[in-house]
Amino acid sequence: MMPQYLTTQFLEHNADAGLFGNRWMLGDSAYPNGPYLLTPLINPVTEAEQRYNEAHIKTRNVIERTFGVWKRRFPVVALTLCLSLPKVQAIIIATAVLPNICRNHNLEKVPSEVELPTAEINEEVYYMEVQNVSERTALIPFRPVA
Repeated sequence: MMPQYLTTQFLEHNADAGLFGNRWMLGDSAYPNGPYLLTPLINPVTEAEQRYNEAHIKTRNVIERTFGVWKRRFPVVALTLCLSLPKVQAIIIATAVLPNICRNHNLEKVPSEVELPTAEINEEVYYMEVQNVSERTALIPFRPVA
């Protein structure tokens, strides 16, 4: 896995190149909010902000469970791989494709969902909330809480 600063640089480069179009990625609070990356609000105040955070958490939980299943099935994915980039790419592609091949050929019953402990899903880390809040803010219809 790439260190966070390299991941952030990679995402920023691809976003600047227009590779995401008008789509967003979801990130946890370890990443800075950006025009391509939506992160949770630090202190949601309005009902709309709370709904945004709830939707963000529910969606990220699905993604985190998927990664959890992947890492449990192929522990090599959870490791820091000290291999050449082409080998790492081959491992990632193979471990992503193999479950589909198994499923298509009824070779193995794959659990559809594995529950992860909440601590793995909602890690509390440093918030980097200063920049690029306009994208996220535009998505949240601000209504005063009655």
